[in-house]
Amino acid sequence: MLVGADTIVAPFAGRGCISRKMTEQTEARRFQILLISGDFIHPMSDDIPKWPRVKELLDGIMDRWERKMNRKGYPGFHDFHWDSPEHLSNDESMSMKFIEPGQPAEDTALIISLRRGLGSIPKMPMGGPFLKADEIDEIARWIDAGMPE
Repeated sequence: MLVGADTIVAPFAGRGCISRKMTEQTEARRFQILLISGDFIHPMSDDIPKWPRVKELLDGIMDRWERKMNRKGYPGFHDFHWDSPEHLSNDESMSMKFIEPGQPAEDTALIISLRRGLGSIPKMPMGGPFLKADEIDEIARWIDAGMPE
Protein backbone atom coordinates (compact mmCIF):
# COMPACT_ATOMS: atom_id res chain seq x y z
CA MET A 1 0.00 0.00 0.00
CA LEU A 2 1.30 3.46 -0.91
CA VAL A 3 0.19 6.47 1.14
CA GLY A 4 0.59 10.14 0.17
CA ALA A 5 -0.66 13.39 1.70
CA ASP A 6 -4.18 12.93 0.37
CA THR A 7 -3.95 9.68 -1.58
CA ILE A 8 -4.04 6.01 -0.61
CA VAL A 9 -3.17 3.46 -3.31
CA ALA A 10 -3.75 -0.22 -2.61
CA PRO A 11 -3.46 -3.37 -4.77
CA PHE A 12 -6.76 -4.48 -6.30
CA ALA A 13 -7.02 -8.22 -7.02
CA GLY A 14 -3.81 -8.20 -9.02
CA ARG A 15 -5.33 -5.97 -11.70
CA GLY A 16 -3.95 -2.54 -10.99
CA CYS A 17 -4.73 -0.46 -7.92
CA ILE A 18 -7.53 1.41 -6.25
CA SER A 19 -6.72 4.95 -5.27
CA ARG A 20 -8.85 6.99 -2.91
CA LYS A 21 -8.13 10.63 -3.39
CA MET A 22 -9.65 13.33 -1.26
CA THR A 23 -11.03 16.15 -3.41
CA GLU A 24 -12.92 19.36 -2.64
CA GLN A 25 -16.40 19.61 -4.18
CA THR A 26 -19.18 22.08 -3.46
CA GLU A 27 -18.04 23.03 0.05
CA ALA A 28 -17.79 19.36 1.15
CA ARG A 29 -14.98 16.85 1.01
CA ARG A 30 -15.64 13.39 -0.39
CA PHE A 31 -13.72 10.42 -1.71
CA GLN A 32 -13.42 9.85 -5.42
CA ILE A 33 -12.37 6.34 -6.37
CA LEU A 34 -10.03 5.95 -9.27
CA LEU A 35 -9.39 2.63 -10.96
CA ILE A 36 -5.89 2.45 -12.31
CA SER A 37 -5.44 0.10 -15.23
CA GLY A 38 -1.88 0.01 -16.51
CA ASP A 39 -0.88 3.61 -17.21
CA PHE A 40 -4.47 4.81 -17.72
CA ILE A 41 -6.64 6.13 -14.90
CA HIS A 42 -10.43 5.71 -15.18
CA PRO A 43 -12.32 8.03 -12.81
CA MET A 44 -15.60 6.63 -11.54
CA SER A 45 -18.05 9.46 -11.98
CA ASP A 46 -21.05 10.36 -9.85
CA ASP A 47 -22.77 12.04 -12.80
CA ILE A 48 -26.18 10.55 -13.49
CA PRO A 49 -26.91 10.57 -17.22
CA LYS A 50 -30.41 11.23 -18.49
CA TRP A 51 -32.31 9.26 -21.14
CA PRO A 52 -31.03 11.32 -24.12
CA ARG A 53 -27.43 10.34 -23.27
CA VAL A 54 -28.31 6.65 -22.81
CA LYS A 55 -30.24 6.69 -26.10
CA GLU A 56 -27.26 8.36 -27.79
CA LEU A 57 -24.91 5.61 -26.54
CA LEU A 58 -27.21 2.74 -27.55
CA ASP A 59 -28.25 4.23 -30.90
CA GLY A 60 -24.62 5.08 -31.66
CA ILE A 61 -23.33 1.58 -31.03
CA MET A 62 -26.16 0.05 -33.09
CA ASP A 63 -25.52 2.49 -35.97
CA ARG A 64 -21.81 1.55 -35.95
CA TRP A 65 -22.70 -2.15 -35.79
CA GLU A 66 -25.14 -1.83 -38.72
CA ARG A 67 -22.49 -0.05 -40.81
CA LYS A 68 -19.91 -2.71 -39.94
CA MET A 69 -22.27 -5.61 -40.75
CA ASN A 70 -23.90 -3.79 -43.66
CA ARG A 71 -27.34 -4.83 -42.42
CA LYS A 72 -30.00 -4.20 -39.79
CA GLY A 73 -30.42 -6.44 -36.75
CA TYR A 74 -32.46 -9.57 -37.26
CA PRO A 75 -36.13 -9.10 -36.34
CA GLY A 76 -37.64 -11.25 -33.63
CA PHE A 77 -34.75 -11.24 -31.15
CA HIS A 78 -35.35 -7.81 -29.61
CA ASP A 79 -35.59 -4.22 -30.76
CA PHE A 80 -32.41 -2.46 -31.79
CA HIS A 81 -33.44 1.17 -31.24
CA TRP A 82 -35.58 2.39 -28.36
CA ASP A 83 -37.85 5.45 -28.14
CA SER A 84 -38.16 5.72 -24.34
CA PRO A 85 -36.82 4.27 -21.10
CA GLU A 86 -39.99 2.17 -20.83
CA HIS A 87 -39.50 0.79 -24.34
CA LEU A 88 -35.92 -0.22 -23.47
CA SER A 89 -36.74 -1.70 -20.07
CA ASN A 90 -39.65 -3.75 -21.42
CA ASP A 91 -37.68 -5.17 -24.35
CA GLU A 92 -36.54 -8.77 -23.91
CA SER A 93 -33.65 -11.01 -24.80
CA MET A 94 -33.59 -14.74 -24.05
CA SER A 95 -37.07 -14.29 -22.47
CA MET A 96 -35.61 -11.84 -19.94
CA LYS A 97 -36.65 -8.20 -19.66
CA PHE A 98 -33.69 -5.94 -20.35
CA ILE A 99 -34.26 -4.03 -17.10
CA GLU A 100 -36.31 -5.41 -14.20
CA PRO A 101 -37.66 -2.75 -11.82
CA GLY A 102 -35.69 -2.60 -8.58
CA GLN A 103 -32.91 -4.84 -9.87
CA PRO A 104 -29.33 -3.49 -9.53
CA ALA A 105 -27.98 -2.42 -12.91
CA GLU A 106 -25.14 -4.96 -12.85
CA ASP A 107 -27.74 -7.76 -12.58
CA THR A 108 -29.88 -6.59 -15.51
CA ALA A 109 -29.93 -8.47 -18.80
CA LEU A 110 -28.98 -5.24 -20.58
CA ILE A 111 -25.76 -4.60 -18.64
CA ILE A 112 -24.79 -8.28 -18.57
CA SER A 113 -25.21 -8.57 -22.34
CA LEU A 114 -23.21 -5.37 -22.94
CA ARG A 115 -20.37 -6.40 -20.59
CA ARG A 116 -19.92 -10.11 -21.30
CA GLY A 117 -22.93 -11.70 -22.97
CA LEU A 118 -26.09 -13.34 -21.68
CA GLY A 119 -26.45 -17.10 -21.56
CA SER A 120 -25.32 -18.55 -24.87
CA ILE A 121 -25.43 -15.13 -26.55
CA PRO A 122 -22.02 -13.40 -26.75
CA LYS A 123 -21.26 -9.84 -25.72
CA MET A 124 -23.48 -7.34 -27.52
CA PRO A 125 -23.67 -6.13 -30.11
CA MET A 126 -22.62 -9.49 -31.50
CA GLY A 127 -19.19 -9.25 -33.11
CA GLY A 128 -18.71 -5.60 -32.04
CA PRO A 129 -17.95 -2.81 -32.12
CA PHE A 130 -18.65 -2.66 -28.39
CA LEU A 131 -19.39 0.11 -25.96
CA LYS A 132 -16.43 1.17 -23.83
CA ALA A 133 -16.49 0.18 -20.15
CA ASP A 134 -17.07 3.79 -19.06
CA GLU A 135 -20.03 4.06 -21.46
CA ILE A 136 -21.57 0.90 -19.98
CA ASP A 137 -20.89 2.38 -16.53
CA GLU A 138 -22.93 5.46 -17.56
CA ILE A 139 -25.86 3.25 -18.54
CA ALA A 140 -25.55 1.32 -15.27
CA ARG A 141 -25.59 4.56 -13.23
CA TRP A 142 -28.69 5.65 -15.16
CA ILE A 143 -30.45 2.37 -14.33
CA ASP A 144 -29.45 2.52 -10.66
CA ALA A 145 -30.72 6.13 -10.48
CA GLY A 146 -34.19 5.03 -11.63
CA MET A 147 -33.77 5.72 -15.37
CA PRO A 148 -34.31 9.51 -15.31
CA GLU A 149 -35.63 11.08 -18.46
